[in-house]
Amino acid sequence: MQKQIMEVLETDNVVKAKLPKIIEHFVDFYGEEYREKITNSLNDAIYVFVENSFDNEVEKIKGHYDRLIENEEGEKKDALLQEKAAAVDYFFNRPLRRYRREFENKCQKFLAFYLKGLFKLSSVDLQTLEKLSLKYFKFLRLGEKAGGRFIRNQVEAENFKQIVDELLTLKGEKESGDLSKETKTALLRLVSIKKIDLLKNEIYQMKLDCDEKIQNENENIIKEIRQQNLVFENEIISEIQDLLTKGGFVANVTASFNPNDWRKLRCVCLLKEPLLLEDASLVHELNHIVCSKINFDGNLIDGKCGILQYTYFYSNRNNVTRADENKDDYVALNEIMNDYLSSKIYQSIKDADIKVGNMEDGENLYETAFPLFKNFFEENLNLIKECSISDEDFKFERAIGRRNFEKLSGFATDFLKASKKAKYGKEFLSKLRNFCQIEDEYLDLYKLVKNDKLAGIKEFEEYLSFARKGLKIFDDIKKQLNKQAKNLKILSKQK
Repeated sequence: MQKQIMEVLETDNVVKAKLPKIIEHFVDFYGEEYREKITNSLNDAIYVFVENSFDNEVEKIKGHYDRLIENEEGEKKDALLQEKAAAVDYFFNRPLRRYRREFENKCQKFLAFYLKGLFKLSSVDLQTLEKLSLKYFKFLRLGEKAGGRFIRNQVEAENFKQIVDELLTLKGEKESGDLSKETKTALLRLVSIKKIDLLKNEIYQMKLDCDEKIQNENENIIKEIRQQNLVFENEIISEIQDLLTKGGFVANVTASFNPNDWRKLRCVCLLKEPLLLEDASLVHELNHIVCSKINFDGNLIDGKCGILQYTYFYSNRNNVTRADENKDDYVALNEIMNDYLSSKIYQSIKDADIKVGNMEDGENLYETAFPLFKNFFEENLNLIKECSISDEDFKFERAIGRRNFEKLSGFATDFLKASKKAKYGKEFLSKLRNFCQIEDEYLDLYKLVKNDKLAGIKEFEEYLSFARKGLKIFDDIKKQLNKQAKNLKILSKQK
């Protein structure tokens, strides 16, 4: 375990370091005939670990280690406690977080001095006032335009009253309620928009130094992308900068290329920092990479990612516009399919004890669709694998028929929307299994929709409706594939 965390903390690019082993598992899954495509696409990809300046995700790291520690004792427990401390310390001392804290500490001290002078609190230690200054800092609304109301709602009114009460207590005037003239003047200045704007100007000057450091760090992160002269460069860089400064979920792939060497696919893969990276999420993105391809004729970019097709008009590297309609109609199906395939590859990688990221894997939205799609996917696994990784356009759509493809895509889209709202994940399925007394992990949809116990149960009504729709679509596709197989058999006999 200690070795794993040191790999995460010390390896320059932990994904690149593990790629040779990971590639073998992709080749085992898709077949030796795709070795060159898999190897080139993964080796030529650019992997960007997007850290941000926020501290909130440290709780995930602590929770991860607490779950490991609770069942251990002795030397192993001590080692995990040391590892937890090292991981937390590493997390807090990453450059962007360090710069933000340095700026906040400067603001804290500056406002503490300001409050000390404003209320003539010469006998109060600065540490006490620094805690109070943090509360007051929120009322400055840094980043907003000058002016505006100081207190905007009841919660803010109560919070500000607490600040005033603490200041009056430190001043020794709270109990008597008899405020001195200088205290009344200080309180008026505390809420004065004019005075607040002056404070904000002082703080903005301090922020310039922090912003410059963060910008330099940003440039270090994106310099490899700039060097490659890639199509979609501005969009990729803009997304990275947003994630660095605003935070948010990180895991996506942009298929790109240099127009002067367009046959060389250069995917840009954005990932969470290794300390927070989940390997299942990584393999999901790697599978998008190996299932991508691009054609370019100087005016049009035709691309494919899994079963998803797209076309762009090309003017120059940073003037590229989407040409095809209904661009998002098939994303849900492609993501569910990609996640199912990647889950199989990931399990193989996990069984081989290959670990890249430090975090355990959580449930994602796409896998909530697996119980509905599992039987269909397993029955047609070879077809789905081939259609996903093949460079042949519209292969899956032609195999199952245009009408079936549209229905299946619409079904996937509708289910993910419903699942996001109703949360049809493991907890829901456990409740459904318990209610129906289903012991098998496999959910038989045919038995489920005929289960009399579920009749009229509102909690399961929508899910059953999706199960019925899915079965109808899957049966129609099965008929189409059987018909095609029959026709091929007849043709082969005629030859």
